[in-house]
Amino acid sequence: MTAVENVEPFALVGRRGRRGSGKCRRMAGRIWWAGVFLVLVGAPLPIGAVNTEWAMFFGALGLLLGFSAAVVGPVLERQRPVVPAYLLPLAAFAVLAALQLLPLPRFLVALASPGRAALPPVPGEAGFLPLSVAPGATLESGLLLLAAFYLAWGVRSRDSRAGLRLLLLAGVTHAALAFILLETGGTSSTRVLFVYTLPEVLAPFGSYANKNHFAGLMLIAAGAGCALLARRWALALRRTSELGVWARIGALAGRGALRLLTPVVGIAAVGLSVFASGSRGASLSLAVALVSVVLAAGLLRRRLVVLPVVMVLVLTGGGVWLAAQGKSQSVLERLVPAGRYMNRPRLWRNALDMALSYPVAGTGLGTFALAFPRHQKFAPDREFLHAESDWVQVTAEGGALGLGLLVTLGAGILAATASAWRAGGTRRALATGASVGLVAVFVHGFLDVSLHIPANLLAFGVLVGSLPWRAEDGPGDGKRRAT
Repeated sequence: MTAVENVEPFALVGRRGRRGSGKCRRMAGRIWWAGVFLVLVGAPLPIGAVNTEWAMFFGALGLLLGFSAAVVGPVLERQRPVVPAYLLPLAAFAVLAALQLLPLPRFLVALASPGRAALPPVPGEAGFLPLSVAPGATLESGLLLLAAFYLAWGVRSRDSRAGLRLLLLAGVTHAALAFILLETGGTSSTRVLFVYTLPEVLAPFGSYANKNHFAGLMLIAAGAGCALLARRWALALRRTSELGVWARIGALAGRGALRLLTPVVGIAAVGLSVFASGSRGASLSLAVALVSVVLAAGLLRRRLVVLPVVMVLVLTGGGVWLAAQGKSQSVLERLVPAGRYMNRPRLWRNALDMALSYPVAGTGLGTFALAFPRHQKFAPDREFLHAESDWVQVTAEGGALGLGLLVTLGAGILAATASAWRAGGTRRALATGASVGLVAVFVHGFLDVSLHIPANLLAFGVLVGSLPWRAEDGPGDGKRRAT
């Protein structure tokens, strides 16, 4: 037997071993994505969105999944885990929560947060006290932020497009659930899902107890759907670039249209759910996002590229009309604040006054409901669990440090999006579509609270984890990384 013949059996065994190892990796990958889908679909259920213990369960599951993909996987493959720079502010928010839990001398607390030092002492402080007015709530918020960070990192390290598909599917699932609950009338048999309706707005809230929280998830899912649609449309345009205009339209309307059908149906489902919910803030946010992205991308000046945008705008107008004709009160009628809706500007003003009493580190992440009553100067019979604005609540709970991290996170996301935009090709298309969701979430944060809901925070982590788009999705190729 020659030397070559001697070696060949071992080479065959090596190839078989590699094939077996590849199958195990693919199976592990499917299990991992199934876990992510469980988080996206299960966390919005009331046990995850309302009940703190179950919210922590889904947060812990997201943390475990993200850590295994982002850190454990690369280490086992003898690679060094690399953190995307734009995700670091999410981790820094968790660090801020830890700092708010540290017992500090009272004189330091008095300098950083005079309002905290003025609170009556509790037994066991002995001259030292944490910056947070409710350490338990801050600990839970810190763990959820850490879960969102690792989940975003895990999605980023695997396949961003798979994350987008799961996010859109989760949004469609809850939109369908909302429709079912609406058609059943929200009877007592559905109270297990915490169906909650206001007398003047009989609207579907899906599995949420509040229309704004439900609509916030729909905005995030809409961003995922627009990203997938924009990418497939960009690929279709590139494949028909050598055809004439009419032949090109025929090709796009034929077999190529089938690939566009899935994201179109998803966008239609989540987009109509936003307007059917009756959430003024989410409806306005989606409209602003669509218009601003179209103008910023210059799509109005590009032939054929504008067609998907026109389609989305038509769906938006149809959603407003259906909301006006259906069981929910018209969004247009609710755009003019009246009655109890005038409480929101007063709430924001009182919340910002509270922030001035805790200027450096805030009252502690997750403590708004406990800290706000001391500063509430209107509607004494009402209890506010949130500031009805994500950004106002971040300022109140995190102080100047939290506000600085928020600005840093926004700048990092903007830079990552700009990098993908400059790369061109399908990366640019993905960034353009995802920008619809990102801008909508940004605008919605001024008008309602969404990201302070655990389920929405985890879903937002999946969306943000898809940026920046992988280099191999750049101009001209759109291929997945070889495994």
